[in-house]
Amino acid sequence: MYRAYQIYLVLIKVDLFFFVGFSIQFIYLTLTRRSNDPEYWLTIIILPATIPILYIAIYAVRHESRKWTAVFLTTMLAGVVYFIYKIIRMYHGEKVPVYSGVNVFLTLFASLCMVTILLTIVNAAVCYRNFGRGLKAHLINDGSPSPNAGTSSTGGRVMEID
Repeated sequence: MYRAYQIYLVLIKVDLFFFVGFSIQFIYLTLTRRSNDPEYWLTIIILPATIPILYIAIYAVRHESRKWTAVFLTTMLAGVVYFIYKIIRMYHGEKVPVYSGVNVFLTLFASLCMVTILLTIVNAAVCYRNFGRGLKAHLINDGSPSPNAGTSSTGGRVMEID
């Protein structure tokens, strides 16, 4: 349970890295010359909106909230659709010349972001399945000391290897 949670946290950080990398490249390489394009402003608005979404993801698993986990999974599926749309748009349609020369790097980052999003969705499902099995109690300490806290030389701290 705890290992799946740790993997989940790493995947969320990798998701953030690839999404920010893609967005910055996309804005700088393709949209800077067209600041009157609504796609420019939408991309700029979506970029900081990822932080609350990822916070919801961590909060949902830490507190074993099925509702917030569903919200997060829905946004992740929307992210997959977004990247599929961007990849298709780079190679088909009237905006193909805009992406010439940068489509390889944008496709690489979009593809890596889609892969990590899909891995995050799978891992979120594993964490969701583990709700009610002790992760919340393990992560959220209610402030009461352990019953054996003062009886051992380690002060009640125990190191375990999963």
